[in-house]
Amino acid sequence: MPAILPLGRTTFADANGTPLAAGSVAFYVPGTTTPKTTWQDSGGTIVNTDPVVLDGAGAASIWGSGSYRQVVQNAAGVTIWDQIVSSGDISAAMLPVVEAATLAAAQAAMGVPSIDQIRNMLVFTPTGATLNGASIAWTNGGNWTVPAGVTRARVQVWGAGGGGGGAANISGAAGSGGCGGGYAEGLFTFTPGQIIAVTSGAGGLAGTTSSNGGAGGTSSVGAIISATGGGGGYVALGGSPSTGLGVGGVGIGGSFQMAGQIAALGVLLPGGGSTYTMGYGGSSYASSYGALIIVAASNGPVIGNAGYSPGQGASGGFYGAIGGVGANGLIIVEY
Repeated sequence: MPAILPLGRTTFADANGTPLAAGSVAFYVPGTTTPKTTWQDSGGTIVNTDPVVLDGAGAASIWGSGSYRQVVQNAAGVTIWDQIVSSGDISAAMLPVVEAATLAAAQAAMGVPSIDQIRNMLVFTPTGATLNGASIAWTNGGNWTVPAGVTRARVQVWGAGGGGGGAANISGAAGSGGCGGGYAEGLFTFTPGQIIAVTSGAGGLAGTTSSNGGAGGTSSVGAIISATGGGGGYVALGGSPSTGLGVGGVGIGGSFQMAGQIAALGVLLPGGGSTYTMGYGGSSYASSYGALIIVAASNGPVIGNAGYSPGQGASGGFYGAIGGVGANGLIIVEY
């Protein structure tokens, strides 16, 4: 059922408070130019024109459902406002998150694992082969000399996470999170004494208050297997969350690959208030999304969280702060 957005009959005005007589209001899917329907009544039976044309008092009846990109123009077609708005709808699934008294309670409601739980996820055992149980891991890179008697090994590679986007020094500005690095694994044949170059990607740099976060670096073992880093988060230059997102890294080679997850945008929570979620980082294989952080519009600056498990993207900054640094990549060889 549609809900009020934000009033049944809304009057739009310019920066001087003058009603936008004969102006217009267009509604789109957030972050796009795809039109999204609004209605003239609460029952959602009478569809508004696209765009909605304001009357001589700069007013119109506008009802909607969910979030919209709202573009307000005066009678001359000059854009006065281009922001994300919400009808105030809150799904039953999101109610425990919005109503949580603490950050830990909100994370638990969303099923976000604790750091200790994530660490437990990062305990790996060989699969698909009988190996000796020895392993070696790299977080910075180097060379691997295949030990005597070793002719095959399981190789796992994580690309590095993207850095979080920065946020301008404006209330409501929230950079998007960095995306997760790709992952690949496989069982390979080697020759004892063989020297193989190992590169572990560096985490993407934090975005500044005027720049995007950096992409994570690529991790590789020779030319046989690799994983690219996640894309950096986008900077928020205005008084609202960034609408841009990077892309997750990909795995190349081996018998199994997984793309890094796309990060999250900062979001103005529904309900007519001024509370936001910061854009959190995307996950890589065997990790989770970055921590959910809820902040008030005036509570800045808040620096984005760094990625903390292999390949995890960092959170975006909020209200005049830099984003976080993406987590480094990782390489594990078991033989």
